[in-house]
Amino acid sequence: RCSPVVLTDVYRALPLLKRNVQANGLPCETCALLWGTPAERLPPAVRSRVPFDLVVASDCSYDFVAPDRPSPSLDALLASARGLGARALICVSRRPNEVE
Repeated sequence: RCSPVVLTDVYRALPLLKRNVQANGLPCETCALLWGTPAERLPPAVRSRVPFDLVVASDCSYDFVAPDRPSPSLDALLASARGLGARALICVSRRPNEVE
């Protein structure tokens, strides 16, 4: 038996996420979630299930340039992941002008 799944994305991408979930017949909820949102302001679908068994994040950091320079989106992602679950699997895409 699988644990309940909640898929999230930024608000402007939510229609595409919902369409993909429906097209693939996935048994999960969808909601908007901005990384770094304080726990008390999380959407009910997320807040009611914290902590999750596993948080999976993919292609969710857009401003990482160098290890010695702050990355606001990555910092917010890591803060959220720590507050949402015991374990996290995070995949960050490599983009032009970024370091490995």
